[in-house]
Amino acid sequence: MCTFTVLQWSAAVENTPFSTGRNEWVTGQADEHDSEVMETINISTPVDIVHLVNMAMGHVPPDSLVFVLKRNATGVGALSGSVRVNFDMRAVRRFSDDLADQIAQVVCRFEPCEVVFPVFSCDEIARALGHAGEEKNSRDVHALVHAWIAIKRELLKVGVRSIPPVWTGHNKCGWILDPEECVPVPNVETTTNLPPLSALPHARDHVRRQLENCTGDKRSDLEALIRDASKLCSFALSEATPSDWDSIHVSPGAVRAIEMLSDNGVGRDALITLFSARHPSFRPDVVGHLSPEGFLETILEILEGDMERHLAGMDAIRPHMPYTYSVLMYLKLVAVHASDEYFSELLGVIAWFEWVAGHNSYAHHFARSALAVDSANSFAGTVEAFVERGITAVWTR
Repeated sequence: MCTFTVLQWSAAVENTPFSTGRNEWVTGQADEHDSEVMETINISTPVDIVHLVNMAMGHVPPDSLVFVLKRNATGVGALSGSVRVNFDMRAVRRFSDDLADQIAQVVCRFEPCEVVFPVFSCDEIARALGHAGEEKNSRDVHALVHAWIAIKRELLKVGVRSIPPVWTGHNKCGWILDPEECVPVPNVETTTNLPPLSALPHARDHVRRQLENCTGDKRSDLEALIRDASKLCSFALSEATPSDWDSIHVSPGAVRAIEMLSDNGVGRDALITLFSARHPSFRPDVVGHLSPEGFLETILEILEGDMERHLAGMDAIRPHMPYTYSVLMYLKLVAVHASDEYFSELLGVIAWFEWVAGHNSYAHHFARSALAVDSANSFAGTVEAFVERGITAVWTR
């Protein structure tokens, strides 16, 4: 199962067309209306392309295939976003044409683009390519190239060209294809403007499996989570004061449900959406009437729609602060009771809601704490990058 993540951003660039006779593109001037400070990078090596991903997302997420998107292949254009797909050697070995089609559809759906910069970020892939002190695994390399050819073919079908793919892992990087086949790409001026959408479509299979498994104890745990969310809404709307927060209750079943959901990107997005209370089904007067099946069906609907509309902090609407503070208190209590296995993921979610509340120093603290527990927690890394790069919740701007 692959989860997709988008980061929207913009950059002013001007360049010459792709050419086999040049090693560089010509950098143009930033748009006169662009008030951001522009950073210029010369994209002529794999290191430069990995740097581009780092600039777009604030970090290079592990076990991922990342595409940085550029609107125009030639002339003045803009780097319009990035798409991340959970991707490791297991995904490579089980790759299918259907997945290639899904990836291409996600790349072209949210932001028009004509060119993508692809980076496979995975230690296992680096190992398979023979860059971790082991011999090259020819079978895995063949599978990786086969997967890339399928992705490239589907991208071309939707009118998107790709530069040759880059791998990174074990603190190294390089071209996946023969270096002689790889034409370096443009000098680019970049700036990040917007935070990411948390999740994208095509999580149907994963949520469907959760629906099918929503029986017995798992169903009871989800019911407990829904009850807690309903009580939390009522508590926040009762004009409670900080002295009342001691009465916030966390049921053991809800802790187990939150652990189950936070174990993957789709579930984490479900939690954040639930506690954002933006979707009609998650508002205070109705959330308590949801069944576990209704909860998962609603998540499926959101993941396949416009998720940005249902995430606090992603639009200009000021969050309901008493509710946001109640959510933070609740999640911190959950973290106290959670097992070590899920501690980092929960800290990352707490960091997000601190960022939503405009508490950037707290957001940074919890993001760093999450990364101290698990350095591969890319969601916490994203929140950390927001704070360090001065990217605040949209409503604060």
